[in-house]
Amino acid sequence: MNRSGVRPHRRLLILGVALLGIVAVGASLPHPVWQSLTAMLAIGAVIVALFDLYRALFAPTIVVSRQAPTNLSLQKNYDCALSLINNDRRTLHVDMQEHYPAEIELAADDRRYTLAPSHECTMTYRMRATRRGSLTLAGTEIRLDSPLRLWQSNWQFDNAHGMNVYPDFTLVRSTDALDGVVNTPVTGLKNYSRRGEGMEFHQLREYRRGDSLRQIDWKATSRRQKLISREYQEERNQQIIVMLDAGKRMNVRTETGSHFDTALGALLMLGHTVLHQGDWFSMQSFGVSERWLPNVKGAQDIARVMNHFYDLYPEDCASDYLRAAQALVEKKPKRALVLLVTTLGSEDFSDLMPAVELLQQHHLVAVVSIKNQAITDVLNTPVESDQDANTYCAALELEQEQIRNISRLSKTGAICGEFSPAQLLPAALNIYLSVKRGGLL
Repeated sequence: MNRSGVRPHRRLLILGVALLGIVAVGASLPHPVWQSLTAMLAIGAVIVALFDLYRALFAPTIVVSRQAPTNLSLQKNYDCALSLINNDRRTLHVDMQEHYPAEIELAADDRRYTLAPSHECTMTYRMRATRRGSLTLAGTEIRLDSPLRLWQSNWQFDNAHGMNVYPDFTLVRSTDALDGVVNTPVTGLKNYSRRGEGMEFHQLREYRRGDSLRQIDWKATSRRQKLISREYQEERNQQIIVMLDAGKRMNVRTETGSHFDTALGALLMLGHTVLHQGDWFSMQSFGVSERWLPNVKGAQDIARVMNHFYDLYPEDCASDYLRAAQALVEKKPKRALVLLVTTLGSEDFSDLMPAVELLQQHHLVAVVSIKNQAITDVLNTPVESDQDANTYCAALELEQEQIRNISRLSKTGAICGEFSPAQLLPAALNIYLSVKRGGLL
C-alpha cells in the first residue's frame, strides 16, 4: 500500500475561512486582549491542523480484497465486489475506487463508507467489457479521512487483476440465434438426405419400426432369431478449415459491432460444433500477419481455439486472398472443407477468383461474404427527395452487381453466399452440416 497524495478536507477549508473572519474581526477591535485571543486561536488552530496532517500520513491498518471474474464475455454485465476490513483502532471514513481501463464500463453503488474497528464493508459494482482481449484492473485506491477529518489521504493498493474478454456466446446458445440452421439455402450447395453409403458403422441393435430393409443384418438376424438392424453414424475425423479475413474489409461497423467481431464469434461457435461432431478443426486468419491453429480435435479443446483468437482484431490494410490460399495449400494439401469468411466488395472478386481456383485443386471450398447492412438500410428507406432517389439507385446498382458476382463465383463450383451478420452463424452451420451429411468430403 502506497500513499499517493494528501489534500485538505472540505471541513478544513470552511474552518480556515471562519478563522480568517474571526481574526479580521479581532484585529479591528481596539482592545489588545481581543487581538491576543484571536491570535492565540489562530495559532492553536494551525497547530491542531498540522498535528492532524501528521497523523494522516500514517498508513492505516486495513485489508482490501476483490471478487471479480477472470474470464468475461464481450458486452455482458458482471457483478463484482470490493471488500475492506478495518484492523485499525479508530473508526475510518473512506471512499473506495477501482482503477480500470477505458475498455471497461463500471457502475458502482455507494462508494462512501464509515467503518468501525474490526468491521468490514463491501462495495458492489457492475462491470462490462466493451473490447475483446486481455484487460487489467490496475488497482484499488481509497481516500481516507484523517482522525479529526481535516485532511484526506489517498492510498493505492497494488492488487492488479488480469482478465480475458472473449466473444459473447450467450446469444448463440439461444434458439433464436440458431433459427434457419439446415433450412437456409446456400448457392452452390445441394440438399442431400441421409444415406446408407458413406456412413460409418456404429453398432447392431434390434429392428425398429421405420428401419429400411437395407439396414437389416441378415446374418445376425438368423443367429438371434429376430430382426437385427445396423446402426450408422455420420463419418468422423473429417477436416474442416476456416479462413478468416483479418484485413480492413472486415472493419465495417454495425449496431452489434464490426463484421470481424460477428465473424469471430460465429466461427468459434462453428468450431465448437465441429469438435463436438468428432471432426478436426483448423483455423487461419490472414492479413498482414497470420495466425494459424491446426488440427484441433475433441470438445474439450475448444478452449485452445478461443485462447488463440479471442484477442485478434482486423488490420488497416486489405488482405491478399491468393497469398493466404497459397500458404494454406502448403500447410494443408489434404482434402478438407475450407470455409473462407470475408466481406466482399465489387472490386474484390477479381482478387478472390484466383485464390478460390487454387484452393479448389485440393479442397471443397465455401465462400461466405458478410452483407453490408448500410446498403440494405438504404434500400429499405422511403424515397422522399431527389437525393434519396440517387442514393437508392446507387445502392440498388451495388446490390445487383454483388448478386452477379456471387453467381459468377458459384459457376466455378464453389459453395458461396452473402449473408447479413445475424445470418452468419446459421449459414456457416448449414454449410458444414450439409456437407457432412451429404458425404461431400
